[in-house]
Amino acid sequence: MLRSFALFLFLVFCAVSSGFAQAKEAKDYLKEGNYLDALTLLLREHKSYPENVEIAHDIALCYLNTNIDKKAALPYIEMVYEISGKNVDSEVIYEYGLALSYHLSFAEAKKIFQQYKSTTSKGKYSSKVNQNIINCDAAMELVKHPLNVSFINLGEKVNSEYPDYYPFVSKNDSILYFTSRRKGNLGGSKEFDGYYPSDIFYFLLNKELFKAKNAGKMINSIGDDQVVGLSKDGNILFVYFDMIDYYGDIYLAENKGGSFSRNFKLDNTVNSPSLETSASISTDGNTLFFTSDRTGGMGGLDLYMSRKLPDGNWGIPQNLGPEVNTPFDEDFPQLSSDESTLYFSSNGLPGMGGFDIFHSKWNPDKNEWSKPVNMGYPINTPSDNMTISFSVNETYAYISDNRKDSYGDLDIYKLEFHNKKSNKAVFIYTPTDPLTDESIELIVSNLNNEIIGIYRPNNSGKFIVILESGNYIIQVENEDRTLYTDNLTVNGENILNVTNNITIKLQ
Repeated sequence: MLRSFALFLFLVFCAVSSGFAQAKEAKDYLKEGNYLDALTLLLREHKSYPENVEIAHDIALCYLNTNIDKKAALPYIEMVYEISGKNVDSEVIYEYGLALSYHLSFAEAKKIFQQYKSTTSKGKYSSKVNQNIINCDAAMELVKHPLNVSFINLGEKVNSEYPDYYPFVSKNDSILYFTSRRKGNLGGSKEFDGYYPSDIFYFLLNKELFKAKNAGKMINSIGDDQVVGLSKDGNILFVYFDMIDYYGDIYLAENKGGSFSRNFKLDNTVNSPSLETSASISTDGNTLFFTSDRTGGMGGLDLYMSRKLPDGNWGIPQNLGPEVNTPFDEDFPQLSSDESTLYFSSNGLPGMGGFDIFHSKWNPDKNEWSKPVNMGYPINTPSDNMTISFSVNETYAYISDNRKDSYGDLDIYKLEFHNKKSNKAVFIYTPTDPLTDESIELIVSNLNNEIIGIYRPNNSGKFIVILESGNYIIQVENEDRTLYTDNLTVNGENILNVTNNITIKLQ
């Protein structure tokens, strides 16, 4: 009897000790910002102590700070909010509002955010709460007019159970680059946040049996490498390289002869002692858009533009100004195919919450960008929506999201626009003989001899040209002479065709 009772006490002691050990380990993970591994332990603890308010709060924080399932935070934070009553902590109030917004309950979320604002003026989230209230009003309007779009998960050939994000497609729709934090990346072991280091992957869209592949050591390193921009022809990759002990910078890798060169860091007019996170380049290669939080901006990350100088270096960056930039963060500037529209993300403009994707038109008469327009719901959601990369005719695009059919975290999706009709025609110019001169370019001008665009051949030696209705002059030149010239009329018939193939013989 005594022996049995002693065994019982021993088992109870072991269970309690194990519980304390798990709780301490979970707290250590939370301090490190490792919400992923903390969540596993906390969910196990919650089964044993379902009424424990602290455990429930920590679980809610884990869901809110990962992309596993932000909606799952609501029952846990709601429990903490209700049990706490009049003694509820101000941070819990704000987090409850966030959880409600992920369920699209914006009217209720707005009341909770207003409660937080009336509770404290110097709290952890005081600098954000006004924007949250503005977003609730904007989101209620956006969800009333959802876009007619479909989300197609690219499947296990591309996506994994780990975060897959930042998709960029070449304008001939042949290759997709994206970032992944999956197991097996070059960095090896997990980082402080519980995820593996990020690497850049690529996927050939026109090959059904192809699986996404790591871009390799010429582009990736043992640190965090992320694709943050792609030229129209797919030959220039912009890479964000980040090491824990210093701020990240933008690097460039160029495809020459079918393979990418090793990354090189953009010069000091672009990269600074501050943070630079993304970049894109115009078709002619002479204008660079990038993101930086350097001093002298509007606050947070801002969008900048720099023009190439005659010596090949980049000129002094120009801030795109208060019409586009806010006191918060703007990121991922990307030009449309006709280079008249700038797409970017912002968490400082009215939207669904977090980062939303916006677009702004360039007005050449006023020499300024128009007031940004939200891309709309469900492209934008209360989660962070950072990038969008359009197909050649802009009738579909690629984004990253976590939806019901995701493989466990952020996945890459193809986005189809059902009501959008293209007003542009796609022309593929194919030389009869392989190109051997790297200086060859195809130049499109209007009838007033004003240059509309300059195009370089893709990896297959073809020129991909996208034009609206009108009359144009097409010329192919190298550094010394004109190799081909012709007139081109773009009409409705051209636009209806998926592609217009033209074979050209260079002189």
